[in-house]
Amino acid sequence: MDKLWIVSSKVQKNLPFKYLPINSMTNSNQLWGAYGEQLSSAYLQRHGYRILATNWRCHRQEIDLIAQQQSTLVLVEVKLRLTANFGLAVDALTKYKIKQLNKAVNYLLQIYHPLNWRYDFIAIDLNLVKRLARLCHYRQII
Repeated sequence: MDKLWIVSSKVQKNLPFKYLPINSMTNSNQLWGAYGEQLSSAYLQRHGYRILATNWRCHRQEIDLIAQQQSTLVLVEVKLRLTANFGLAVDALTKYKIKQLNKAVNYLLQIYHPLNWRYDFIAIDLNLVKRLARLCHYRQII
């Protein structure tokens, strides 16, 4: 697993914090997840990737983002953390999670047969007080 970029920057104006709930975590987990995927999509596009799909599902498996970088199909898992109470976002990439990602990859490869592909991981840790996002992009995690 190669860590490619670490970016710390102010959150973009088009993705404001004020519209996202902070307290009731039952429904807000999906909103925060979508927010992390939006940040990741914007980041990847700024670095020359083309977003092909979001939240691709097959047989109870999901791939958060599917992008293209030149001739390579890039599958992306995104994890966002609001606090470090349960660890950093990168800590969510466990052996079990990698096993689940492998299942999703197998389904996708059976359907689409890309020649070149890789699975990347984007970890986002938010600092809500300072309104900062730290994004780490790990290439080829599988």
